Amino acid sequence: MVRLFSWVVFFAIFGCSRGNADTSYGLTPCIRLPVNTSAGTKYIGCHHVRCPPESTMSQTNLCGRECVALLSGASNYMKIGVNYKCRLGECNEANKCITFDLFIDCWRYIEKPSIDTP
Repeated sequence: MVRLFSWVVFFAIFGCSRGNADTSYGLTPCIRLPVNTSAGTKYIGCHHVRCPPESTMSQTNLCGRECVALLSGASNYMKIGVNYKCRLGECNEANKCITFDLFIDCWRYIEKPSIDTP
């Protein structure tokens, strides 16, 4: 009986979440996609991804910050251990990455492992 009740609750919750409501963004935060470079970590483009349009993070002005001119999905195809040439730029008032004629070595972003100390 308990098993049947848990299945009914599961399907009721699942069914209620499948209506005409707005897309759920869940727990995914607004992020900027990073790449590693010889000058430290730089970010792709001048906007946050995985952000609902009404979010304050999606409207943040990043004017004057350095950026790397890559498509946001390009970092998914970068291979670990391979150096690439990325075009360096600066974000303008409209959150567009305005590039310079300057290329910089870049590679896939890998988080540094944290060292736990007792």
